Amino acid sequence: SPVVPTFNSPEDKIWSSLESALTEKGKSTISASKISFFITSIAIVGLYILAKALTYSNLGAIFSEKNELIDAIKHLRIALEHSPKLVNAQINLAENFRKLIPGWHVPMMNEKKRNDAYFLALEALVKPDSSVFEIGSGSGLLSMMAAKLGAKEVSTCESNLIIAETAKKIIADNGYDKVINLIPKKSTNVNLGQDLAKKPEILVTEIFSNELLGEYVLPSIEDAKRRLLSPDVQIIPATGSIMVSLFGGKDIQNILFAQEYRGIRLDKFNAIVSKKISLFNKFSALELFSDGVEAFRFELDSKSYFPSEKKTIELPIKSSGLCYGIIQWIRLEMTKEIVYENHPSDNSEISHWQHMAYLFAEPIQIKKGDSAIISASHNRTSPWFSLDSIQGSEI
Repeated sequence: SPVVPTFNSPEDKIWSSLESALTEKGKSTISASKISFFITSIAIVGLYILAKALTYSNLGAIFSEKNELIDAIKHLRIALEHSPKLVNAQINLAENFRKLIPGWHVPMMNEKKRNDAYFLALEALVKPDSSVFEIGSGSGLLSMMAAKLGAKEVSTCESNLIIAETAKKIIADNGYDKVINLIPKKSTNVNLGQDLAKKPEILVTEIFSNELLGEYVLPSIEDAKRRLLSPDVQIIPATGSIMVSLFGGKDIQNILFAQEYRGIRLDKFNAIVSKKISLFNKFSALELFSDGVEAFRFELDSKSYFPSEKKTIELPIKSSGLCYGIIQWIRLEMTKEIVYENHPSDNSEISHWQHMAYLFAEPIQIKKGDSAIISASHNRTSPWFSLDSIQGSEI
């Protein structure tokens, strides 16, 4: 007996009827009325598909407005499956991805200098019986490094569900899904015995912001040490440092300070511009007026708690010029021998970790031989630097 087809949607029925008519045994032509019927039916199907796409697109927009980004992305993807050129869905999907997936992820994955530092550190520590835990999976790259180097067990956690879902696919695509356990949670919600079979002996993480502390790395490591990790755990990086120097440079001033145009003064606009900004470009004329100084050092490997700090730093001025403020970068001692640093004068490779600038109220002229007295502090999630004086002269 003939098999009765099951139709999931109106367009399935139309195309099935059209296929039957075109392949009906003994028929060489189709009547004009039947052709007219099919043309009308196809138009109806097109409208149905468009209406379906618009419905999902509108639902995606509603979820976007409510800041429920994962549900928004889910519905917008369905909309584009039905109508790939639906512009509003394309725009909203791109905007939601921009909000949910920071743009630094791709340059981070592709930064060879950073990747090499992590790989060499893992290579030095991982043994065949090693248990490795990663906080912040991202693409899963660091966990796959550990697996590639022969670790027995690797677990990684990621709180961003879209990223976690994608990392799981990447890990499987590379053949490490039998070794790597991906946990779609914040590290502070991971439980020993439930998510982790045993206390790992190696912790690796890259949840460092441009200013080092912005992704809650200190509370995350404190919590992991207290609840999840072996007492003799080795951490990569072992130490993280916030580095600073005085800076200037001819081609930078127009980006940092409003000035004047044909005698029209614009400098009062500087009062409402943030004094803490990211420097997203490498500047050929960047000038450092002092040597780099370690403002704060965090012994991640050996300490279990990191309190807020406040101190005064002296920066001896090694050359004269127009100074705009304090430039800050990071230094990571993966192990004692393996160090990563995105020093401002290193133009060999652009780091995904950008330099931070803490601007003076206005540029100031400084002289070689003087010293800048800097007030430095951090509240565990963000540092701050400001100028107190130049060799005792109040600013």
